Amino acid sequence: MQFISLLAIFPVTWQLAVQGVDFDSRSVNITAVKGQSTILPCAVNNKLDKQIIWMNPRRILISTEDRRVIDDTRMSIERPYVQDWNLHIRSVQVYDDGEYTCQINTDPIQIKRIRLKVQVPAEIVNATPGDIRVNEGQKVELTCQATGIPDPSITWYRKTAQTNNARE
Repeated sequence: MQFISLLAIFPVTWQLAVQGVDFDSRSVNITAVKGQSTILPCAVNNKLDKQIIWMNPRRILISTEDRRVIDDTRMSIERPYVQDWNLHIRSVQVYDDGEYTCQINTDPIQIKRIRLKVQVPAEIVNATPGDIRVNEGQKVELTCQATGIPDPSITWYRKTAQTNNARE
């Protein structure tokens, strides 16, 4: 019995596997109340050498990386974790309402859209003052105007003298 030894040489190629940028591009809706603070989220894993930028609804550049370029000191980039590039807006105003974008300069550019909706608490701007006394059968006109976002709904109640309880 004879044995033949064979030596097979196969070329081996080693490649360094570099993971691509992991970017959560799902759209988000955020509601904030005027005067309060809000955070618009943007997370990027394996950022590598890519740049992160934030744009406001008027397509004005807010920041590049963690450096604010807009002249609005209410806005800043917050990085509680290494992958976070969150936009913090202090004292939210009605004009902040709209679509913000967090972008990363990959090819093609990846974009996360964040829709900020600003609410304004209801405020009565014009109302008939205090108690009004009229004789039975007399006409009376009561007014109440309120502003807010979304538009407030006004509900009237009548308080009876006998029970002193409000009822619709």
